[in-house]
Amino acid sequence: MSGGRAFLVTFTTLVVAGLALGLALSLADEQPRRVQAVAKPGQVATAQTAAGRSWVSHPWHRELELTAGGDGDALAKPVEVAVDGAGDLYVLDAVARRVLRFTPAGELRHTYGNGGRPEDGLLAQPTSLAVDAAGDLWIADPGNSTLLRFAPDGSVRRALHVAQQPMRVQPLPEGRALVMLARPQRAVLAVLDADGALATELDGLLAGGPDALALDGSLASSGAGPVYAGVHVGWLAGFSPAGRRRWLVETLDPVPLPEIEVEGSRRRVVSRRAATFGLAAHGDRVYALTRDRAGRSVVDVYAAADGGYRSSFVPPADAEGLFVTDDRLYLAGTRAVGAWTWGGGPLAPDDDDDDGR
Repeated sequence: MSGGRAFLVTFTTLVVAGLALGLALSLADEQPRRVQAVAKPGQVATAQTAAGRSWVSHPWHRELELTAGGDGDALAKPVEVAVDGAGDLYVLDAVARRVLRFTPAGELRHTYGNGGRPEDGLLAQPTSLAVDAAGDLWIADPGNSTLLRFAPDGSVRRALHVAQQPMRVQPLPEGRALVMLARPQRAVLAVLDADGALATELDGLLAGGPDALALDGSLASSGAGPVYAGVHVGWLAGFSPAGRRRWLVETLDPVPLPEIEVEGSRRRVVSRRAATFGLAAHGDRVYALTRDRAGRSVVDVYAAADGGYRSSFVPPADAEGLFVTDDRLYLAGTRAVGAWTWGGGPLAPDDDDDDGR
């Protein structure tokens, strides 16, 4: 073989070998790998002192039922509910990508999400809603990277662009909002000012990297300030009205930090089991919707002042979301939304009212 041909064969062999090695490395990089979510150094959730659940039981009386699965204005898949000061019920429909507002009697009053553009109220992927003290409806829409605020008459008051994609929202005083971000820069929880600009990133709970996904969860507002509960980790956190964290505790049934599966640019949480499905707060109580080890829906009640466990009850229906008022429990399930009165009085009974199921 001549020198030129030998050189060409050797060069070609090296190129092919290099391409094969590069492809192998690329494929290796794309193979799924799991990363354990790690708490930030010094970040410790206080364990609950209760050894088990303290059950409270009272008769339920259903006052309202809205059935899902119909056509037109009917609900398709209700996942979250909220109630304003006048008793109107707001239901977030994940499949229809809209929010429906009903009167206390269950009559449809208004539909949100049908605008022509995000600034006109169009919803692409609504994931959370809340009603503030003035009656304004807030909707987090990560699909449009928008935080929408509607006036009580249904008009769009503000359409705030949030590049980090707001997933959950709870209003704060002076037009600010506590949000959970789908694409955080550093902290998953942040305070936005009235113009949608990032005002404060709350102190992180996890070490960083892809761990932020592990903090997906729910937000609610108590009399003491906003509260956070994790879906993938058994943590509850309470914040001041200004957005500063006041306490961090474990749920009664702790769920350890999950793993994150990394495959190329994709991230996925690998949960052992869910911790909290839904969260509500009213007065000095926090209500965390979870499931016991038999798969039954259970509501654990905590103190809003410090996150200490108080009691538990079994709700009258299986649910994915809940809202609590003075005397009513609202539940959003895959098939219906309902409202029940608590036969024994308010939904924040004393711990020693009853120890039966």
